[in-house]
Amino acid sequence: MEKQLPKFNPTSGPNRMRNTDSDVDSGSTLNASFRLAGKLVLTSCIAIGGNVAADATAEDAKNSAEAQVAATGLTGIHDSGAGLDGISSNPLMASEKLIDYRDAIARLESEQGAWGLGLAEHLAGLGQTYQTRGQHRDAIKIFDRAIHVSRINNGLYDLSQVPIIEKMVESLKARGRWEEVHERHQYLFWLHKRNFGADDPRMLPVIDRLGKWYINDYALNPERRMMDQLVDAHNLFQYAVNIISGTYGENDLRLIEPLRGLVMSNWFFANYRGEGGTTPMERSQLTRELGVDQVNFLTDPHSDNRLTQYLRNNYADGKRAIEQMVAIYSVSPDATAGAAARAKVELADWEQLFDRRRNAADLYRQAYLELKTDEGTRAQVDKLFSHPVALPELEFVESDLEQPASVRGATDNETIEAVSYVLVSYDVNRFGDAQNIQVLESSSEDDTRRAQVKRSLETTRFRPRLVDGEPVDTQGLTQKFVFTSE
Repeated sequence: MEKQLPKFNPTSGPNRMRNTDSDVDSGSTLNASFRLAGKLVLTSCIAIGGNVAADATAEDAKNSAEAQVAATGLTGIHDSGAGLDGISSNPLMASEKLIDYRDAIARLESEQGAWGLGLAEHLAGLGQTYQTRGQHRDAIKIFDRAIHVSRINNGLYDLSQVPIIEKMVESLKARGRWEEVHERHQYLFWLHKRNFGADDPRMLPVIDRLGKWYINDYALNPERRMMDQLVDAHNLFQYAVNIISGTYGENDLRLIEPLRGLVMSNWFFANYRGEGGTTPMERSQLTRELGVDQVNFLTDPHSDNRLTQYLRNNYADGKRAIEQMVAIYSVSPDATAGAAARAKVELADWEQLFDRRRNAADLYRQAYLELKTDEGTRAQVDKLFSHPVALPELEFVESDLEQPASVRGATDNETIEAVSYVLVSYDVNRFGDAQNIQVLESSSEDDTRRAQVKRSLETTRFRPRLVDGEPVDTQGLTQKFVFTSE
């Protein structure tokens, strides 16, 4: 009797291979890693608060994204975070599935030839099984063949190949083949645009995915970092804003996600180091302190050059995007309780990052009082203000893009380097600055690592702890910085 194989499920896949070590918190504290060389994961061991729960704004973003995908009818293509349907992660059972898929593929090939109907689905299932076992090199080869067979049977531009390409991207990421990941994301964008047209709302999920890919690639691969990635991400998020506004109106909750993308791209614009070795943020601060325009960017500051404008306007453009988020949450009947106040916290964080501390304190106070006076949102105050929070909170950045070989299924010829760490204590004053930084423990005597950690904390801006709406000093925080392989 022929065995029933699990169907290839485009909405499922192996869980993204995040580091699940209990010492690693892949949440809001990950952002400090961008100030350290090498591949670093920053873990949260804040003594007064423990690991930070996810900000409630993440729920709004998720709801918004789900609403967007549901409206476009593409739910079967773009959600790849669930577990496999019928393909077990148990090694013995996965081995059995490998044999079953190979037998089924051989049977189809003998009956229908190399391009038989149904062959692409079986190949995709075999690729998923390899992927589940961490055999990404084999998975990539099989997915590549599945895509080719799908194109032969369904047409070069048919969307049936999309879920297979997306699975292939996961394995390419795991292998660190970034150029190919980049090419596949661009191809998916082009393929959807060819099928739907430039301004069709069904483009929104692929625009969102490509924009976030550019942001992640820029943030987590410093050796490949190019300004073009930020410009492309920024333009894609603006593209999504234009489609949503034109289709659903200027107060639609689906705008939140691309607006937050514009905030992220502007943050990276602000921290872009050009040939002069300083960032636009640093030069803007010098301008305020000295009273003389220090904002000489890559080209003449009065030039119409688009790149120059991105670099000059990052603070104002980011602030405008967050203010639009506050406005949308304030009028939307579908917004979750306290959403507008939480967006105000994001606006305050933005002011804090750009050293406009008086504006930040006023906005923190407003948000605190709005959440505190409403019984339905009172519990959110502790999540937001009971402990200092390192800024910015980079919701878009995936911690799995830079994995040690041990996490992503290393092959025999790969080197797995040991993890090192530095544990520190520090205080955060009411202005959001780290002080009294002391190294408590280190896995090595490497002074370079210790210096990196100290420098990271010294340059990190924090959202201060609030008591009765007022920022206060916080003493005795502890935090662990974990370094993975170079």
